[in-house]
Amino acid sequence: MCFTKQSVIFVSSICVILLATQCRKSQQEIEQPDLTICGFITLADGLGKQSLELMECLKDDYAINFKYSRDHQFQDMQQLSQQLQTIIQSPNPLYGKVVIFEDALYYPYASFYKCMENVKEDSSIRIAYSMFESSRIPDEWVTILNSTFDAVVVPDAFLVDVYHSCGVIIPVFVIPLSIELDDLLALPLKQQANCPFVFTNLSSGYERKNQITLVKAFAKAFKNNENVILKINCREWDPVYKQSIEDFIHAVQVSNIQLTDDVLPRDRYVQALKAADCYVNVSKGEGFSIQPREAMALGIPVIVSNNTAQQTICKTGFVKGVAVSGEEIALYREGYQPGYFYRTSIDELAAAMAEVYFNYSTYLAHAASARDWVLQYRRSTLKSDYKTLVKPAKVVLSCENKIAGNVIYTTDRKLQEKYEKIILTKSTM
Repeated sequence: MCFTKQSVIFVSSICVILLATQCRKSQQEIEQPDLTICGFITLADGLGKQSLELMECLKDDYAINFKYSRDHQFQDMQQLSQQLQTIIQSPNPLYGKVVIFEDALYYPYASFYKCMENVKEDSSIRIAYSMFESSRIPDEWVTILNSTFDAVVVPDAFLVDVYHSCGVIIPVFVIPLSIELDDLLALPLKQQANCPFVFTNLSSGYERKNQITLVKAFAKAFKNNENVILKINCREWDPVYKQSIEDFIHAVQVSNIQLTDDVLPRDRYVQALKAADCYVNVSKGEGFSIQPREAMALGIPVIVSNNTAQQTICKTGFVKGVAVSGEEIALYREGYQPGYFYRTSIDELAAAMAEVYFNYSTYLAHAASARDWVLQYRRSTLKSDYKTLVKPAKVVLSCENKIAGNVIYTTDRKLQEKYEKIILTKSTM
């Protein structure tokens, strides 16, 4: 058979047309996922684990895809289940009916632009999961929230007033962070103190976390007491801040404080927690505070500064809270100076640590009740609220913004109408 040049060109053109038609058809057949999670992944970081926790919570219920909010992509996929790997590597280019942004609204880094600039307002409900540690959020955050998102979810009730007082006009809901607790709850409650007695802090090494006050208070209460040790491990340190702590330890010649900088995998992290007799977190501000709750799950007595989100922990009566002794301008690495942080008195913290040490059996007796309280932060407990956020049974206009049962109550008619258009109408078709 002989083909002319013209016939070859004609056939080639038909093939191109058919291929293009098939591609368009394939694109049209791609279904919009129920949920897109935008964030970044770092297993040793609280914020870096939020996206994974949300995936774990909802992976069996909804079609989910994931989009990175930062340029760095997670490399250690073998550490994740096959189901999570599939979500993270999903080729679906569409944004979900609901888009939840799980990264910080870093205005200098503009991380939210990478995810949110291509989200179509009329086809996705845009939700920010957000928190902050001081008495105010940056003005830039207020602008971003009001202009880019339909609602914001915060992990602790104190943040509702903070966000509203700063000018956030979109609805603010409260759903706590879900915490990986099952491996901790499988362990027996702590029964007795070690010898030597161990105070522990596993926060990141930055000024807001206030390890310098912890070190000074410990030195005041237990300097060179061979029966007591303070262990501080930070997966990352501000080198200047770390040097200031080391300089103090050297100047006063304290021999029973250990500073380390290990990045702990989960099994070693749990062992470090388990080895504590008392967990201490006296940070100047917290948006939620995971580690004291983890210690409570193990039945370990806890001392926390009674400020910001840690007020929720103090109200339980199961921990030793240390009162605020003053305010200072909040100063962040990113250049933010919004609102105030809260100081803790060295003398009061030293007295609190001595009280727990000398009355340990009393504080240990709260262990079972503390564990019971922490159960509300399990993934299985919070799952229904997160499911409702993605696909509620109905959305009701109300005088407050809350999730109860499988219903979203909101003060915002626009949000109600958007859920009805994008979620509820399609669900009943």
